[in-house]
Amino acid sequence: MVGTKLFLVVLAFRLLNALLCQTAFVPDETWQSLEVSHKMVFGHGYLTWEWQKGIRGYTYPLIFAILYKYLQLLGMDWPYLLIRLPRLLHAVCAAIADVCLYKLAYKMYGRSVGMFALLCNISNWFTFYCVVRTLTNSLETTLGVISIYLLYHRSFTSGVVIAALSCMIRPTATVFWLPVIVLHLHWLRPNEKLICLLKLAVVGCCTMFWSAAVDRYFYAKWIFVQYRFLLFNVLEGKSAIFGTQPWHWYLSEGVPVILFSLLPSFLIGGLKVTNHKALYFVSLWYIMIHSMLRHKELRYIFPVVPFACIYAGYHLNSLWNRHKYTVYRCLVVLALASNIPMALYFSLVHHRGSLTVMDELRLGIDNHPSPSVLFLTPCYSTPYYSHIHRNVSMRMLTCWPFEKNNELEQFHNNPHQWLNSQYPSPEDLPTHLVMYNSLKPTLEQFLTDNHYNKISEMFYTQFVDEDGTGQYLQVYVKENTSYHQ
Repeated sequence: MVGTKLFLVVLAFRLLNALLCQTAFVPDETWQSLEVSHKMVFGHGYLTWEWQKGIRGYTYPLIFAILYKYLQLLGMDWPYLLIRLPRLLHAVCAAIADVCLYKLAYKMYGRSVGMFALLCNISNWFTFYCVVRTLTNSLETTLGVISIYLLYHRSFTSGVVIAALSCMIRPTATVFWLPVIVLHLHWLRPNEKLICLLKLAVVGCCTMFWSAAVDRYFYAKWIFVQYRFLLFNVLEGKSAIFGTQPWHWYLSEGVPVILFSLLPSFLIGGLKVTNHKALYFVSLWYIMIHSMLRHKELRYIFPVVPFACIYAGYHLNSLWNRHKYTVYRCLVVLALASNIPMALYFSLVHHRGSLTVMDELRLGIDNHPSPSVLFLTPCYSTPYYSHIHRNVSMRMLTCWPFEKNNELEQFHNNPHQWLNSQYPSPEDLPTHLVMYNSLKPTLEQFLTDNHYNKISEMFYTQFVDEDGTGQYLQVYVKENTSYHQ
């Protein structure tokens, strides 16, 4: 009964978490999930270069495609549901993982530590910001917690099935699961090891067959995407084209940023515990291996955050109970509450314009007989057909990483020349333009000459980098074009 009440409370929190998440994080949360799912079901969408190269698998977007298909059959494929329901689905997975984390910490160190581990996880700003997003990293994180909980309770088969699903969706998850499985087998008796190895072989073969069959259907050829993914990103190191960081970046910046105020407690708690330290060392191993890769992102080490919360919870519990001193309890409250402003800011404000501009645009094109849209933004700055849900003419500046002098580069080298070459006649120009306010001074004369009027401006960020973005996203429409506000 207690477990049911706890799950309902956590579920309500995660559903609220999903509804409050109204900003964009990275392009992958749309372009490697919802955009692909939308094309699978409704026939119109945009597939990025990764899908042309065959380094992405269809199993993850298939989850949302099934959801979209049900909505289509029920006649409820409304844009709001298409956008929100996938995040709500992630919220349900996150709630299950939260309860599993509590039970895992409870079994390891007792009820109070379990509760503090749960508090650490639900208060962590990065978890709040990331866990409900439609990212493979988010699902890898929640599946990891659920699987470890099942393995801990000797439900080896269920745990391995979920772990295999995690590795199928994101192949780099094998970095985490390899030492976990090795340690688990090490603790078993010889006859139990053989049975577990057989189960591993069966689950592994079934998982690979499922992945290959799904990708065979959608790629129309046999393809092993997990190998291609690892070959491209790890063995060949081509992910470095998206940026490189020094080897210590996760230690000096990544981990301190995502753990924030929980970092001291994680380090101290991991050193103080005398038993069940395996997850502490596996987390360090995971960070160390990812540190060897040249391209690094915060979300890549997200899967270790829940386990870091167990050891942080252990330390915070000891502070809370230390002679009942008020000063220690204030430190505990501060460590947890200090995450709230960051969680709300990044979920409600930072990069909000990437989503709200699509809402504004959708309302506009719905009132135009033959709309067309041109995105003069860095590629993948906003969602696409998955948020418009209408088969209209849309174009963005392409930026394939292996394409020399791509459209994005051509445009920024000489915006007017590119526009004139692509649209030689004023009648060919799109009815709607989307761009950052930083581009307006450059195109002001073009906008005036072609009778474009700004009809909407959405806040994007207070921190403008030198990457072609701006503080605001703007929508322009040609004069005499019907637009609904």
